[in-house]
Amino acid sequence: MSWNTTILTGTGIVGVDGFCEAIRSSDMQIGDWAKDILGQPAFSVVDKEIKIDLSIMSLAELGFGSGAHYNQICESLGRFSLKKCPAEIGPQMRLQYPNQPKGEWLIVFMNPIIASDDNLRIFHVGHNDRGRWLVGDLCNLDHIWGGRNHFVFAME
Repeated sequence: MSWNTTILTGTGIVGVDGFCEAIRSSDMQIGDWAKDILGQPAFSVVDKEIKIDLSIMSLAELGFGSGAHYNQICESLGRFSLKKCPAEIGPQMRLQYPNQPKGEWLIVFMNPIIASDDNLRIFHVGHNDRGRWLVGDLCNLDHIWGGRNHFVFAME
């Protein structure tokens, strides 16, 4: 299921309040941990518009059919001309991907951000029966994601 897309960053939306308002006014949902990540000092946005080409791939497509740890995924990126996404991709993708199919959940591969609970967290962009979501999920470095999980990577 790999596919490519382009997301625009630096759109003028800043901070937790700006992204929450933009997401809610687009009739989408934002989870508490996503709000928490947006409010952390490690979360930043660029100040001018930049197009970032993205690739969406499953771990199986990266050669990890049985799953992989965060560091294993990091080590494989160069073989596929991929890199970590800027954190801004999470909320921007939620806003710029309104036609996401129901049942699809994409994990934004980024540097994890330490949340207020002192756990590492990353963004997920998803669509379920309750709507289109931006959520923050645990990213413990010892966690193994299954081969069917789909990740969003920036392209070199």
